[in-house]
Amino acid sequence: MPRLGHGLLAALVIATALGAYGQLLTPGRVLYSQHSDLMAQHLATKTILHESIRSGHGIPEWRDDQFAGNTAAGNPQAMGLYPFHSLFLVLDPVHAVGLTFFLNVLASAASFFLLGCALGLGREARWFMAAAGLVWFKLMAAIYAGWLSNTMVIALLPAFFAAVVHMSRSPSIGAAVALAISAALCATGGHFQYFYYAVLFAAGFFVWNLIRPLRSGDRAGLASMVRFLAVALVLGLGLSAYVLLPLALDAPLLSRTTPSYEFFLADHAFTPRSLLSFLTPAALRNAVGARGVEFWEDVGYFGVVPLLLAAFAIIRGRRNPQVVAFALALAMTILLTVDSPLLRFCFDYVPGYALFRSPNRMLFLTSVFGIGLAGIGLQALLEIVESHGLQKTVSAIAIALIIIVGGEGVYRARNLLTTAPIDEVWPAPSANEFPAPGNARERVLIAGRSTMNYGRLAALGLPSVNGYDPYNYTHIWRYLDLMTRGHVSDVGVRVWGDTRGIVRWDLADALGVGWIVTPEPIGDLPPWLELVSEIPDAPNFVFYKGMERARRYVYRNTNARPRAFWARRAISADPEHPAHHLAEQADLRSTAIVEGWGFSAVNFQGADDVVTVVESRTGVLALETISAQKSFLVMSEIWHPGWRLTVDGAPAELFRTDIALMGAWIDPGHHRMELRFHQPLRQAGIGLSLISAAAIFCNFLWRFRRHRWTECSHDRRYLPNT
Repeated sequence: MPRLGHGLLAALVIATALGAYGQLLTPGRVLYSQHSDLMAQHLATKTILHESIRSGHGIPEWRDDQFAGNTAAGNPQAMGLYPFHSLFLVLDPVHAVGLTFFLNVLASAASFFLLGCALGLGREARWFMAAAGLVWFKLMAAIYAGWLSNTMVIALLPAFFAAVVHMSRSPSIGAAVALAISAALCATGGHFQYFYYAVLFAAGFFVWNLIRPLRSGDRAGLASMVRFLAVALVLGLGLSAYVLLPLALDAPLLSRTTPSYEFFLADHAFTPRSLLSFLTPAALRNAVGARGVEFWEDVGYFGVVPLLLAAFAIIRGRRNPQVVAFALALAMTILLTVDSPLLRFCFDYVPGYALFRSPNRMLFLTSVFGIGLAGIGLQALLEIVESHGLQKTVSAIAIALIIIVGGEGVYRARNLLTTAPIDEVWPAPSANEFPAPGNARERVLIAGRSTMNYGRLAALGLPSVNGYDPYNYTHIWRYLDLMTRGHVSDVGVRVWGDTRGIVRWDLADALGVGWIVTPEPIGDLPPWLELVSEIPDAPNFVFYKGMERARRYVYRNTNARPRAFWARRAISADPEHPAHHLAEQADLRSTAIVEGWGFSAVNFQGADDVVTVVESRTGVLALETISAQKSFLVMSEIWHPGWRLTVDGAPAELFRTDIALMGAWIDPGHHRMELRFHQPLRQAGIGLSLISAAAIFCNFLWRFRRHRWTECSHDRRYLPNT
């Protein structure tokens, strides 16, 4: 078969990338859509990261721009150390977004190329897979949705399966290292759901391939496979430890640990109509914009040409074990999107399955297996053409198919992915919104999701009570429920921190809510609230609607407590008297409900007690206190086992207080205190990851030196005697 040069085929793919995604690189503009998680969440997360780096505080371990505070190191979507998000460390987030997404799609093309190599395909078929993987619709739709923390994982899934195929064919230390690296890059990419599904299929694929040595009695082959899989598992877990260990500590605190089947379905189960989306994304596209309908979740389309080639591969290679494995995997990905007893069984009994939502996200794997089969189908087609003596036609077919697939991708990307001026969709912070801030660390409560984008507060440098993030804590929801509803309801799994108003002002004061933002003026204004600004035409991003302009009112709460204050009474909570029940009858402006203390109640005089905030920034609170007796100090920071308190340089015990805050017993006299957050297990995780990376590097170095030594020894045999 005449071989097309790699250079020509690579040039076609790169030209396709620039044609399809070049608009993302336009200076002064940023990727934008009315459904963008980028605007609602990810730009705020990256703003916290970038500002912390720029101010000299390094990669943040704690953030309080939303949900009154949560861990950054324990939130996988923060991705502060993720290698493919390094641009956010040095560039302003809105300027780093486009290039990061562009690198994502190039990584996707490279991943599919590697999958073609692992499948043993020829050069033309591999580059066809690269072109198809560059513009596959599911990845494009994820970029449209602003899934900054998802797209690199999605792009690297083919590389992971390439490593799986390579390991199943040729178990070796090199294959184990490749599998470990690809798995670690997927596991630390910010969203576990796609990789979790991929691991399930990889496990099935390995079982499929282990049956053969079991049947043939090849114990040596079986032992080799198991041994190198164990090496890959250890190295992969080690490389991922810097994310997995902090997250493991946070897992019991997360609201996601108590999901329901209805939350899991999220109205995104596969329907008969969804089958049409494999032929055209327009089958569901007419519903875009309708609330609750999200085509980027539900469309199965991965290209008409790849679909036809995949069908050809299945028909022609129905006796090929590799084709059968990919075809069964593709069919299973579709079955697992249907609301059925099979899906319910997985939800109830497969470990970890219930932690996620939207079963239609399995369709991302459908596209991976479909394009893999398309590559096999193209290889078979080219072999048939060559067998008829049409060698010149082979090159023409390969180029034509790459151009067709790439051309369609350019057309769809140009219509789907739009950019907007940065100043219009991510405007600079306005000093008119929060004038005379007083204590800049006072928190903001936004009444109604459409009033102000939660993510914008990060750019303003103001901590928020509200938020939007899949990773949040159950105890802050209990506090917010009591504050905004007057009672604690079943928390369940929540993503949006929407509130309508405040019922318990004592909880708002104790939490340090100094600002309330509303879409309408507050009637019967309480004496502790004062209107400080009215913005008649405020720009705001509203999820499902896009950029809007509306009137906005900002109120100042003059009763807001500082970040630390003395309690006048302390009550002990216990299993029979939980803190959230006691808080329903207590005034948290003066009463502290202390968990793990062991006494019923203590009253304090405290008329002359003083607490001064010396420094208050994200993850750090420095105080000076003066008290006449041993008293209880409430610190309005969200409780987490990573907080550490020192009093006059000596460690002091912290108590979980008032459901979601913290406090400590302070001896009489004058003291200097510091509350500082350090993510537990973070350093241990980084250490394990570095050790694993060093082991892999040493292996590469050893293999390289061994290869060079073998070459030198081989050449020396042909040197003339001297």
